[in-house]
Amino acid sequence: MEAVADFERCVALLRGGDPAGATTALLGLRDNPQCVDIARAVLARSTDGDALFHALALFRDGALKSWDARPSNERDAMAGAALDFARGEAARNAPPYVTAAAAECFATLWARGYVDACAADAHDAAVRRGRDAVVAVAAAGGAAIVATTLSCLLAELSGVGRTHLGVARARRAAARHRFGGGGAVACGAVAFGLVSQAAQHAKATRTIPPEATNAALLCESALSWDAGDAPAHARQSYPAVWRGRLDACLDDCASLREVCARDDACARPVVASVRLLAAAAGPAITSDEPGYRAAAARAAARLLHASITQAGPPDAEDASEAFADVGQASDVAAAA
Repeated sequence: MEAVADFERCVALLRGGDPAGATTALLGLRDNPQCVDIARAVLARSTDGDALFHALALFRDGALKSWDARPSNERDAMAGAALDFARGEAARNAPPYVTAAAAECFATLWARGYVDACAADAHDAAVRRGRDAVVAVAAAGGAAIVATTLSCLLAELSGVGRTHLGVARARRAAARHRFGGGGAVACGAVAFGLVSQAAQHAKATRTIPPEATNAALLCESALSWDAGDAPAHARQSYPAVWRGRLDACLDDCASLREVCARDDACARPVVASVRLLAAAAGPAITSDEPGYRAAAARAAARLLHASITQAGPPDAEDASEAFADVGQASDVAAAA
């Protein structure tokens, strides 16, 4: 209990008193061999949101630092503990930033384990089962955490931006290759379902559910995944997976944008998601290219109309993003 109280006092100093000293002390805890146990104690006993947030960062960093010295069952248990904590915090309506930090902690630890599995040259089928299982496990965690979990997972493995994994670039690239477009497609399927649920809620209540922003961000992340280095068989499997889903997602995204205010947190990822959907092309997307292009143009037009009819002057950037990369969509729609 004393260690928990000390940790809470240190975090409190970040808000006033001695923020520099508190930051140094928190960073120094990462070199403490007992840092994972300290973090576990705080997570088990503290009710302070800021303390929980920093404890999750300490738990993640301590786990990764000692990763190679731990047996596989301990590694799996640490990732599972982070996911269980995220579910528990979501169930008790904890501050969203705490729940998100726990979901991100799980995704980072799982991604590190996945990198190791790929480096060990595990059989493709086994690695693929692990990839599919994590998507299912995250989805079972509920709408409050699934989008954050999978978005973080894609970010850790994509090779774009910051990562916490602490592995050589070549090892992460190998894991990214094995995760492939199939993993992004699985995440995208979850994202589309979440966006659809949010759109139905918005249509019925004229309000945006709290998970809509993260759902739209996950949709954007999945569609942004560069599958260029995925195995040929994975790229060839895309048509059956994507077909029939994207035009519905266009409508769902547009429905959300029509309801949310221009400055709503959901607006930007929704617009970006529609732009990416509208830019999709080729047989890997749909067998009815002209029809899909017409649907893309209609969705972009709905976004532009929402921008114009909402209070204030038209948002030119909003409109330009909606139509960016649509390509031939406008011409097809005009001819339809």
